[in-house]
Amino acid sequence: MDGNVKDRNERQPGIHITKLGSLVTNRNVLGKSDLPVFSVTMNEGMVLRNTLERKMAPDLPPEKSLFVEKGDIVYNMMRMWQGAVAVCKMQGVVSPAYVVCRPNSNIDSLYAYYLFKSSQMLHKFKTYSYGITGDRLRLYYKDFALVPVKVLPFLEQKIVSQILSTWDRAIEGTRKLIDAKKRLKKALMQQLLTGKSRLKGFVGRWKKIPLNSLFNQVSRPVEFDDSADYNLISVRRRSGGIFPRGILRGTDIKTKNTMITQLGWIQ
Repeated sequence: MDGNVKDRNERQPGIHITKLGSLVTNRNVLGKSDLPVFSVTMNEGMVLRNTLERKMAPDLPPEKSLFVEKGDIVYNMMRMWQGAVAVCKMQGVVSPAYVVCRPNSNIDSLYAYYLFKSSQMLHKFKTYSYGITGDRLRLYYKDFALVPVKVLPFLEQKIVSQILSTWDRAIEGTRKLIDAKKRLKKALMQQLLTGKSRLKGFVGRWKKIPLNSLFNQVSRPVEFDDSADYNLISVRRRSGGIFPRGILRGTDIKTKNTMITQLGWIQ
């Protein structure tokens, strides 16, 4: 085989390898008054800061914030390797803890967003980040600019980003439908289980009885054999139900106060 043969992707027409610094520029423009304040999230992109439920530090004055506008790519330098990046959809301000990048004419903002979310790029971002421990890794722009990347032709970028955004909209629509169904089920359970709504053909008043008249507590402790295999199950918090934990050898089960159930084993 010819040792000078290039990587297949490098030989594909239109695809070229470059560094991120040749595709985007770092902008450090100070904020302006009366603009919305945004935050970058892991899963929802850029959102209004005051819509976040977690406790936040007080807003910085505009002159200490960074100005962003539509099409900017904004990332959290401490979480870029985990995918904390977003595309800005309107003018606003963000914390100086973020890095604001302005794409040039060779890369589409939305395409860049999906590219930066890919597992291959996240691995590169982690490699180029610096920090003493994993939770202290930071990706400064000067290092971000050195990250190598394969780029499609601009027109193809636009088509790819449109396809992926269409899938995202479909996924979001399905998620909203599932959430609506869950709310309907919860309301139905509340009505049926409390007797506020009765099934056709059932009449009469409900009566209150203590739970101990319906259930008996049992204790079936296990006599462990370290050489035997045991099928363990556990109960999730917040109504998550019962789930299997797998089969373990007796010597590998650290908690010995385990009980027998009809389904297997539960701690």
